[in-house]
Amino acid sequence: MGFFIHQGLEDYQAAGIVGNLLHECPGLDPATVQYGGGPGFGLAQWERGRDRYKSLEKFAQKHSSSVHNFSTQARFLWYELNHYSYFGLAKLEETTDVNKATFVFMRWFERPNPDSCNLAQRKALGRRVLAWHESGYRDEVRRPTLRQGASGPPVRHLQQLLLRLGLGTGRNGADGQFGPATMQAVKRFQHANGLQPDGIVGRATWAALLEE
Repeated sequence: MGFFIHQGLEDYQAAGIVGNLLHECPGLDPATVQYGGGPGFGLAQWERGRDRYKSLEKFAQKHSSSVHNFSTQARFLWYELNHYSYFGLAKLEETTDVNKATFVFMRWFERPNPDSCNLAQRKALGRRVLAWHESGYRDEVRRPTLRQGASGPPVRHLQQLLLRLGLGTGRNGADGQFGPATMQAVKRFQHANGLQPDGIVGRATWAALLEE
């Protein structure tokens, strides 16, 4: 959410975006694929094989990154909003509350099937995100599911927690890059705490880290 506020959106407009993303991609895991084996992929469930997904691939390649990278997907989403007026950024910026912002982003950017869009749930998620932001609790946004290849502030926060526990994350310490050394540190922590040592930082691993 902070990323979109940093781009100049109001907090309720950013919450409208994130509420939609949480509906499309529970847990905000950038590697999420559509339930049931459909073509949707990532935070906004771009359809693999279609033009927008191909543009995501080109964007990632241009920035020497991966389509699985959280920061890359967030920046690509913002790129789409800024470069293609039909995705509704101007309309989003005209909204005055989180419910309207959620609807506008769904209608113009996500464009789901009207019969199964579940607008009520999207609005509820948007309101929750705004409440978390206003109360200082940003867990869903600040602590997304992380795995090797991820980067950005959530990875840096993870690495800081691991370093405090004496688990090295590589020569550069908390550099915000989820590389092999960070994955091994995560696996060691998971094994020591009775968690599946898969190197993926999901809700259970975050919870265990924050209890330490």
